[in-house]
Amino acid sequence: MIVVLAIPLAAACLALGLGAEDDMISWGDPLELARRAPVQAELGLDDAQKERLKRVPPDGSPAERRSRLEDLITRPQRTRLEQLRLQYMGPAALFDPAVSDRLKLTGPQRTKIDAERKARQTVLDEEMSAIRFASIAQKNDFIADFWRQQGQLLKILDEPQRARLKEAQGEAAPKAIPGLEPGKATPTPPRGGTGKGAGP
Repeated sequence: MIVVLAIPLAAACLALGLGAEDDMISWGDPLELARRAPVQAELGLDDAQKERLKRVPPDGSPAERRSRLEDLITRPQRTRLEQLRLQYMGPAALFDPAVSDRLKLTGPQRTKIDAERKARQTVLDEEMSAIRFASIAQKNDFIADFWRQQGQLLKILDEPQRARLKEAQGEAAPKAIPGLEPGKATPTPPRGGTGKGAGP
């Protein structure tokens, strides 16, 4: 089953470091990931699937987007895509309620993870200002890269929970898939922007 990180729009804009002017929150969205050619190659999509995927409208609720995607790909492809999505999100996958449930996080663990997210949000907001003119895909990769580098979030998990997360993430993605290798997804700030962690 593919899960889309679903949070109210205002909260999502804040949590993901995107301004309210962005039309769509696609970070961690499996449909957005499935549109990337290297991900399609990893999933083994055939030409017909790729063509149908191009015609899927990018709008709609997370449930509608999930349903459209699930109609296009096979069960094994859905499983692998969910693994890639969890790898892409890194430690921030813990913010997804479905992942928290799957890992059987306790109430105190969830509270601590939320506090850690809020504590790092200011840093992310500052870094995002340096790439405000970047494309949505670049912003998504920047956010994913930022959260993948916050490995200390995983220390909140106990050993069985870390093992369950690793199992859910599956086999590591090939390095050929942009955005799935920590430290490689950060775009150069366009239009002369600068910012800590914004790339060379």
